[in-house]
Amino acid sequence: MSENIQPVSIPSEGESPDNILQQIRMMKQEDVAWKEGRVWSLVYYANEEHDNLLKAASSELFSANYLNPLAFKSLHRMEQEVVHMTARMLHGDENTVGVMTTGGTESILLAMFCHRQRARELHPHITRPEVVAPVTIHPAFDKAAILFGLHIRKAPVDENRSAIPGAMEQLINENTILIAVSAPSYPNGVLDPVETVAGIGKRHHLPVHVDACVGGFMLPWVEKLGHAVPPWDFRVSGVCSVSADVHKFGYGAKGASVLLYKNMDYLRHQFVVTTDFPGGIYISPTLLGTRAGGPIAAAWAGMKHLGETGYLSIAKKMMEGAQKLRAGLAAMPGINIVGNPCMNIISYTTRNNDPDIFVIADQLEAKGWMIDRQQFPNCIHLTVLPTNVDVIDQYLSDLKAALAFATEHPGATAKGNAAIYGLMARIPFRGMVEKSVKKIMEDMYKGDGTKELDAKEKSGNAITKSPAWLGMLNRLLAAWAKRKKKGNNTLLSLLFVCCVIFQAEEVWSQPLIDPFQVRYTYAFRSNNTAATPFVHFWAGSDLPIKLKGSTYLLLSPYYEQWRIDSADKKEIYPAVQSLALPIGLILPFHESKWAITVLPIVRWNGEKLFDGNTFQYGAITFATYARKPNQKFRLGVYANAEFFGLFVWPLLGTDWRIDARNNLFGLLPGRLTYEHKWNKKFYGGVTFRALTNSYRFSNGQYIRLDDNQISLYMDYYPAKNICLTLEPGYGVYRKIRTGINKGEYLTNFKWGDGPFIKLSAAYRLRL
Repeated sequence: MSENIQPVSIPSEGESPDNILQQIRMMKQEDVAWKEGRVWSLVYYANEEHDNLLKAASSELFSANYLNPLAFKSLHRMEQEVVHMTARMLHGDENTVGVMTTGGTESILLAMFCHRQRARELHPHITRPEVVAPVTIHPAFDKAAILFGLHIRKAPVDENRSAIPGAMEQLINENTILIAVSAPSYPNGVLDPVETVAGIGKRHHLPVHVDACVGGFMLPWVEKLGHAVPPWDFRVSGVCSVSADVHKFGYGAKGASVLLYKNMDYLRHQFVVTTDFPGGIYISPTLLGTRAGGPIAAAWAGMKHLGETGYLSIAKKMMEGAQKLRAGLAAMPGINIVGNPCMNIISYTTRNNDPDIFVIADQLEAKGWMIDRQQFPNCIHLTVLPTNVDVIDQYLSDLKAALAFATEHPGATAKGNAAIYGLMARIPFRGMVEKSVKKIMEDMYKGDGTKELDAKEKSGNAITKSPAWLGMLNRLLAAWAKRKKKGNNTLLSLLFVCCVIFQAEEVWSQPLIDPFQVRYTYAFRSNNTAATPFVHFWAGSDLPIKLKGSTYLLLSPYYEQWRIDSADKKEIYPAVQSLALPIGLILPFHESKWAITVLPIVRWNGEKLFDGNTFQYGAITFATYARKPNQKFRLGVYANAEFFGLFVWPLLGTDWRIDARNNLFGLLPGRLTYEHKWNKKFYGGVTFRALTNSYRFSNGQYIRLDDNQISLYMDYYPAKNICLTLEPGYGVYRKIRTGINKGEYLTNFKWGDGPFIKLSAAYRLRL
């Protein structure tokens, strides 16, 4: 998008209809030319006659408001007839009921809401309801989980991208309220084993929802055409609800989907009734209050117009095109079809992603094709639509040329705006991806007015201008992946780690992460005690990096230095320093509430680093139990080969998000913090730290330092991620001991209790 922003407001004088329509036609020139068949998704178009009927039917009830079905009885009748026709098509019986919604997302949201409400009535003891589904389930389920306080437990799929029933059953527990599968999954067009999963549901007394938003109006006709399609609809005992979009292969106008339930025992839990509203009793059967009449009328008209023969004819045409496309892809050396698609959805990639499938995507895009890039695995998605059938030969020809280019140019990487999609698929750190995508959406929807496209951007189909660093990082990642295959990846791996810092909210033991922090502490000489003044400097970082699933790599390197002056000047201590490299893993127990963290630590502690016997090694190991999403407890042990001997200490910690303003977090004896949020700029609280370390002097002796600090602190954020901290406190039970051999001290005296002041600065990511 151009940065040229024009302010927009309601015109003082209204414009003529002709002028307004002309503006719309001009803006449409920026849209993708889908009628030419170069778009493999988004638009489900039967033919011009059918399209004109949908427009006319929608216009007939354009101004109608289905908020009150008693006022617009025509819409109620049309909705019920669409529901009944869909139920018959999907082998429902006389008890099958349902509603029309605005699309697949609303249908899925409502299904999740309905099953949650039903579970509340039947199983009131469940306070943290969970849904089990394969990883290929539609993201609308994640949206529903966010909106309705659910947790999705996702099971892996097999090599054909199909749900694994056994893996799904392992995730079922006392909190499970629903099982969900796809018919088929959108990314690869693979039908999940609905019969087997429904059997699991019956065995555990759990309802099963089938997401057939993309396949609901296609699979019945594919089956009637003689293709092998295992039962997946209401013929399967245990299937309790099905979502199917009319505006996809039902060829209705956009904004039309159907949500069916086995009987009213389910649907009644979807209704929201309010009896104390001054405006009267309010009842809503769907998410929306006001419901547009046009999409309902168009869906009804479209289904009546096509009939079974029309649907079969279009399905036959698309399946023949899909078979032709599959044969062409299979004939190309190096191209693999992903999974075993059951209808006209196909995705393909290259063997071991060599050559890079996203380079091929760029080449195809340069020839005018709109490309849907996918991830896990990296691949290209194709939904064969009626508009695509006549251009399949041209597509295969262009693909062959793109494959040849990518093979002959192994160093080529995805470039331009296309790199966004390739990058998002490559980065294994999903938190970073989420933040980047959200920033793109913020730029698209920010309220600065409309954005004019320049001539260059009008000729393309980019959504928005991507940040420059995305393209750079994409090329780095692509180069790293290729070097990795050749075994030559040391330098690039280091660059890789330096470039991608990820925050891992669900595994970290505090509501914040500091990719970089420096601390300066000055301890005062106390007038009441022989407190030893000292200066302590610390600089380090915390970098949790997501590897796979819920497994994380932890990197927490740091450097520190102590300068100590004895209170009575009888002892003179040289400055000592430390360089530590803790590197570990967080390992979940297969989607359970438990995880284990193992963090080996190597460090050099001494007057001079790497000089003499300054090396130490140890480890932190603890288990984490997530009692609630906002409440975690930790128990473990710390062990380190100190110069005075093996030091072992139990660990006890928590990460408790008490409410939106208060947190309790930390791992004792290292640190425990209570934090209160005053506003966006100021946080404050209380912290306790217990320190025990030993350092080697150049003369061979060692010094052991013990300090227990309790402090008040105030965090100030002058910018979003910049934190400045003022932390006054008091040290108690301080000790200094020196020695040569393990377990034997030459000196052993109190360090002296006293006050200190700590100043800190950090680049901070709040979770």
